[in-house]
Amino acid sequence: MALSTNHPPQDSTNRTRPRLQERCPAVVVALVVILSAAGCLSLSPIDSSSELPPPEERDPTPAPSTATPSPTRSRTAHNAGTFTQALVVHVIDGDTIKVRLDGSGHTIRYIGIDAPERGAPLGAAATAFNRDLVGGETVYLETDISETDEFGRLLRYVYLADGTFVNAEMVRQGLARAKTYPPDVARQHALDAHEERAQEAGRGIWHLDATPAPADGRGLRILAVDVEAEVVDLINPGDEVLDLTGWTLLSERGDQACRLAGELEPGEVLRVWSLARDSHRGGFNCGFDEPIWNNDEPDQALLYAPEGALVDTHP
Repeated sequence: MALSTNHPPQDSTNRTRPRLQERCPAVVVALVVILSAAGCLSLSPIDSSSELPPPEERDPTPAPSTATPSPTRSRTAHNAGTFTQALVVHVIDGDTIKVRLDGSGHTIRYIGIDAPERGAPLGAAATAFNRDLVGGETVYLETDISETDEFGRLLRYVYLADGTFVNAEMVRQGLARAKTYPPDVARQHALDAHEERAQEAGRGIWHLDATPAPADGRGLRILAVDVEAEVVDLINPGDEVLDLTGWTLLSERGDQACRLAGELEPGEVLRVWSLARDSHRGGFNCGFDEPIWNNDEPDQALLYAPEGALVDTHP
């Protein structure tokens, strides 16, 4: 809080008022002693070398019922280590970034998680989501025990200025697995909790594990559904470019069908928007004037192949 530079008006009688401690020193001393003994008064030194994200973090944030990114993100308390501020200059993949720190470039490896490699199923999706999350952002890096890994990358927990715990957010979205790398385990309990919720909800990795790609390398799968945002994410988990002509996405309860078109590269994620008003958002737009997904009752997304076979459902 900034202090005002305005001075209070002078007392026209030119008399000074007695200070509180001059009027009742015994009362002040007694009050301080009572508060200190009760644990209500605590004076802690401030470490000016640490850059801390804002307060009000929670550990861990309850995960929503859908797989797509949510405004309510993964947060945790900032009290395990030392924080430094850095600027993200490049996103390498789902668990590795490059930052500008102390005037030089450094590679940061997220502690406690393992995202799919580029070229692997969901590798492109994990990289894209991580880029949307932290690309160009100021982040706060928290240390654990180890300074670097065997490749010389700095090992850090990463936070956004609003308190979002980036490592956990990747796990919560099903775009990374929680993985323990001793001795750096200060946040592992939170990461494991988010993985359990993602697994129960069948998000990302866990949904693909339940519905593997066809043996011929062709196919299309539902990665995520957000009924409130009227958006569905589809992924090509195969190893060939997929022609979407003839593929159909259907809302089970409303029975509205969205006919797909275009091509999808191997590992690529396509965001499908239901409403015409979202046509500026990119991806594929179904062009509906009214919502097609039911927010009050279960409403599965059904995906049909060109020959009419039901190939995937979500949730």
